[in-house]
Amino acid sequence: IGPLASPLLPAGWPSLLRLREDFDMTDVNSSSMYNLAAFAPLESRRWSTRHLSPNGQVFVSPTSRFHTAYSTISLAILIFEITSLPYILAWDVALTGPLQVLSWGTPAFWTVDIGVNFCTGFYRRGELCMDWKSVALNYSKSWLLPDLVVVACDWVSLPGGVDGSGSAKLL
Repeated sequence: IGPLASPLLPAGWPSLLRLREDFDMTDVNSSSMYNLAAFAPLESRRWSTRHLSPNGQVFVSPTSRFHTAYSTISLAILIFEITSLPYILAWDVALTGPLQVLSWGTPAFWTVDIGVNFCTGFYRRGELCMDWKSVALNYSKSWLLPDLVVVACDWVSLPGGVDGSGSAKLL
């Protein structure tokens, strides 16, 4: 460890380190001693992107490929909205063709996003939480209200937002 990292480490490091209970050390042998994947938590080595809670509910792991792809799509839609909305409003661009489809599609996507967030696990103090009640309570206390306000504004403005000529009138 270089001189920059050593002042940041606690006294007695690395002897303070210990394995977490959910690590499976049966995969480790002498040939894989330097294979970091062997030391990964069991949760990250599973192929499935969805997990069943004890109540039978399906959840999306925040470390899954599905969640990564979904977050990338969400980011692309957000960037599109942030860049296109000022242009559409400033130059009174007609919402026809693909823009009309997107003007209906993005509120639909964000509405579905609320449901996906209710089904996505989260980390609490470094531990993955996939329990239905905990996930719903966490989302309700954090992002549910802002998400509902934004989605409600999207849906309320949509029918009145396009006049007969197809130009944007209302956010």
